[in-house]
Amino acid sequence: MPDPTPLRWQRFAPRQASVTQQEQTVTPETAVQSLRQQVATAQRVASLRQRRASQGLVRLELYVHPDDRAAIKALAQQLHRTRTESK
Repeated sequence: MPDPTPLRWQRFAPRQASVTQQEQTVTPETAVQSLRQQVATAQRVASLRQRRASQGLVRLELYVHPDDRAAIKALAQQLHRTRTESK
């Protein structure tokens, strides 16, 4: 008997875990390694943000239409060039 679930909904059904995922266990060594990677990433991001702040830069996150992205980026580069040339 065919599955009564329409095909378009079958792709959203939960997938079965693969064998590698089922066999994967968390050991103390892998937990420590994962934590070290997270700390290293957090430290790199914090130092980057600190360097940018010391340069007088601020972080800005925008949601824009994809067609406007290139124009906004070009304007930001132009403003940066004019600001650095005047110094």
